[in-house]
Amino acid sequence: AGVAGVAATKAAKKLEKQVVLVCDEPYLPYFRPRLPEVIHNNLTINDILMNKAEWFELQKIKLILSKTVVNIDTKLKIVTFSDGETASYEKLIIASGSIPNKPNIDGANEVLTLRTYDDAITIKQKSVGKAVFIIGGGVLSIETAFALIKNGCKVAIAEHNEYLLHRQLDSNGGIFLKEKLEQLGIEIFTKPDFIALKYKI
Repeated sequence: AGVAGVAATKAAKKLEKQVVLVCDEPYLPYFRPRLPEVIHNNLTINDILMNKAEWFELQKIKLILSKTVVNIDTKLKIVTFSDGETASYEKLIIASGSIPNKPNIDGANEVLTLRTYDDAITIKQKSVGKAVFIIGGGVLSIETAFALIKNGCKVAIAEHNEYLLHRQLDSNGGIFLKEKLEQLGIEIFTKPDFIALKYKI
């Protein structure tokens, strides 16, 4: 029930198909890129919804929430949910997205991930007055760091590449971004920093 799933749903409805949209969360489909705003701007789930419940009803899209698919029988065209219930289909679209890699880090009391609305609420509650270390220098990580620094946290970002946003920027842009974030009080560690620490340069 992310952006891809809802887009696929809209496309199927244009073909006048009956559509069932399944989500393992209890919420209506929402915009995940806005999760950092939940941390800083006190947004609720209703503030980041893609569409209200009435829209899905009007479009005659059946929503199945708080359900996890654990098995797909492609021969019989049946999906099985974790509670044992099943549903049949004619065409199946898998738009489940990815699951964050949660590393086991020595010395870290708790490692949190940011993928769901509940994750954002947990991070907001547990980060109060804390020093936060963010692994990854992508857009979501930077926006989360900005949200946390605004909440009064001490924040550092670690990126294993040469500079932040290496897929979007060149090296000059990455260096410029690092300088701007450091001016906000966000500490940045990139690949050269790790090499220097490793060899104690």
